Amino acid sequence: MQDLPSQLKELLDREALVELTRRYCRGINRMDEEMILSVYHEDARHCTGTISGSPHQFIEWYWSFQDKFVSAMHYVTNQIAEIQGDAAHGESYYFAVLAPKTGDHIILEGGRYIDRFERREGEWRIALRVVTAEWEVLGDRTTVPLTSWGNVARRDRLDVSYERPLQAREPSAGTSAPPPFSWLGAS
Repeated sequence: MQDLPSQLKELLDREALVELTRRYCRGINRMDEEMILSVYHEDARHCTGTISGSPHQFIEWYWSFQDKFVSAMHYVTNQIAEIQGDAAHGESYYFAVLAPKTGDHIILEGGRYIDRFERREGEWRIALRVVTAEWEVLGDRTTVPLTSWGNVARRDRLDVSYERPLQAREPSAGTSAPPPFSWLGAS
């Protein structure tokens, strides 16, 4: 059995690798270029079936069609990592939901991020990401008024998640929006 300090070091390394993928997803969802770039080494490569290039090239490609979507949510589920010194190989399953600004559908997509991580100067970052698509489907989008929630997400740094310190929000006076889930018959 490993001694406690080496087990603790391995746990901290694993958490650092998982955090990179979480930050990547948040950066993609909020369209935060700085956050996305923070997970990659400067000489990293990002490869999808459509583009293979630097993180900057990936962002330029990704931004080129994001004006067609009102929202995007990327979720990460199963994550594994094989750590060998200052290198690691990881696999993260992702699920994405994209809501186009027009049309009567949403896009549901599942796939995996296959990563080579490297620790350089004491910091883990992605050296190579290969994105594999597993499936993609169109789903029915029956309109549900997001205004009933009051706090609607944004895809930029004005999103409430960037607010420091986070402040409480009171419902706007005189709002006539239906209560959440009123479309289900709830009141």
